[in-house]
Amino acid sequence: MALNGLGVVMGRKTLIQPLLDAGRLVALSENEAPSPFGYDLICPQENRSRPRFRAFSEWLAAECA
Repeated sequence: MALNGLGVVMGRKTLIQPLLDAGRLVALSENEAPSPFGYDLICPQENRSRPRFRAFSEWLAAECA
């Protein structure tokens, strides 16, 4: 859904890296949730500055801290 501009995704870096490298998705934050799998929060570039995405990213970062 995130690839279609309909949300955010938290995924394993090894699985999403090609999408990040291609610019199809971007990281909302530099923070990473502690996990043996290294999850990242990602979304399409054009959604990154939207207030609801920023609010969710900040909330999730606080929850993972």
